[in-house]
Amino acid sequence: MIPCYIGHAPVQILHQWNEITLSNAGEFYTLCRKMPKKLKEMYDIIREEEPNIDQWNNSLSKNDLRDFHGFYKDVLVCLSNIDHKTLSKTKPDQIESLYYQHLHQLTFGILNNGAGYDAKDIESFLFKGEFYYLPEGKNVMDFIIPMENLTAIQFTESNDLLKLVTDHPEGYKYVGAIIATLCNKKGEFFNEDVILKRAQEFGELKMDVVFDVFFCFLSSLIMPVEGLGIYSRGQVGTLRRPKNQALTKWVGMDRFLTWLGTPGI
Repeated sequence: MIPCYIGHAPVQILHQWNEITLSNAGEFYTLCRKMPKKLKEMYDIIREEEPNIDQWNNSLSKNDLRDFHGFYKDVLVCLSNIDHKTLSKTKPDQIESLYYQHLHQLTFGILNNGAGYDAKDIESFLFKGEFYYLPEGKNVMDFIIPMENLTAIQFTESNDLLKLVTDHPEGYKYVGAIIATLCNKKGEFFNEDVILKRAQEFGELKMDVVFDVFFCFLSSLIMPVEGLGIYSRGQVGTLRRPKNQALTKWVGMDRFLTWLGTPGI
């Protein structure tokens, strides 16, 4: 956590994914999906290879800026121990500075499936003293069949849940259920009652673990069942993080603040 001050009040801001739980990220995601339309335009623009931030900046009105500050306050309350009462006594430029120094990249990441996070290839993760294992692939000569050990019901359930994650305004509340459906302890079989209970418990998972898990199996999940086939190791590796790598290129804090006409950090 980043310690800082608002006036004379000490505050702690969560600014890294390994500090944020899945439950907290769900609240954050829902908040970001409801951000002011004009601010969402900016986050869409910075995804482009040749973003035109100047044109967007010149189109802003005083009402837009007021709406932005309302959103900045909500995010700070969500990801820190700051309350709205304290922020009501804080100058808008200080609120804006805190947001862009510590939180705007998290906003971009939560809106874009973890863009900017350097995910690790993992086969399992540890949670409350227990190991949970990701679906295994099957090696065939120089090829790999992804998630070969999944049952049909696991694949169907997780695919349906993934659509809710990407389409629903509160989609992150389904992430725990996907992980519970796909990641089991050694020797476990699909059990709906266990999954429902575990999905709630996984709300305490840290988001770095969540993104590691998702980047390891997301590319396989989004393929239709009839199109799974056999994929080479190289193809699976290429599919795993293309968006992450491409988007990271355009989200440097210094460059972003330069676009806004603010000195870099």
